[in-house]
Amino acid sequence: MTSQEYVPQVKSALGRDLRVAAIDGPDGRFWIAFGGMRREEGSDYFYEDTRGRFWFWAECDYRQTPPRWEVKNATQQMQHGGLFKSSPLDEAFFRRNIEFFFKTRDWTGPWRPGDASTANVPVIFSWSVVQ
Repeated sequence: MTSQEYVPQVKSALGRDLRVAAIDGPDGRFWIAFGGMRREEGSDYFYEDTRGRFWFWAECDYRQTPPRWEVKNATQQMQHGGLFKSSPLDEAFFRRNIEFFFKTRDWTGPWRPGDASTANVPVIFSWSVVQ
């Protein structure tokens, strides 16, 4: 990565800089960062591409065989700020890129590649970001 390349600057709920990973996904480049765990509610993630910038939270259900990720909600800011809204077309891009992330990258370190176990985990979406 060159110093000229765009990388979003994102802070955690505690004000710490988060490490943002650039990923070339099925619908172009996007950026994602692990924002931390929520007590009994899954994990926070930052997402940005040319269509939108938002936070989403997802939970891995290990009781299922195989385990599965459920993407539950998207907000304008980390854990608050109002629901993120988008068009149906853009939502489809977001879904494909987020699923690609969960299947190809380490869930707590998006800059690290995933392994065979991440590739096999289903990803479902119970959110609705369509306006």
